Amino acid sequence: DRMKESLPAIDLLINNAGVMIPPFARTEDGFELQFGVNHLGHFALTARLLPHLKAEAGSRVVVLSSVASRSLCGRPPRLDEYRPATQLVGRTNFW
Repeated sequence: DRMKESLPAIDLLINNAGVMIPPFARTEDGFELQFGVNHLGHFALTARLLPHLKAEAGSRVVVLSSVASRSLCGRPPRLDEYRPATQLVGRTNFW
């Protein structure tokens, strides 16, 4: 694996939001595109890099997102709520 050769240890990983309100599409695995890119993609990348992070004492993972997520419902979204996209017209198709 090329990554093991070029990055034996990582001291900081920053996961930043990737896409915002794209046209509706699905990832190759069938997830809604924005959720797949901004959340599942970050999780998968972090999991793949975890051995490199563990190799460096005191390493950190920082996860950032857009402040636009707060405008979704006037408060931070809750994962236990489901909102059909039709209820979010003009906001986002995130949920």
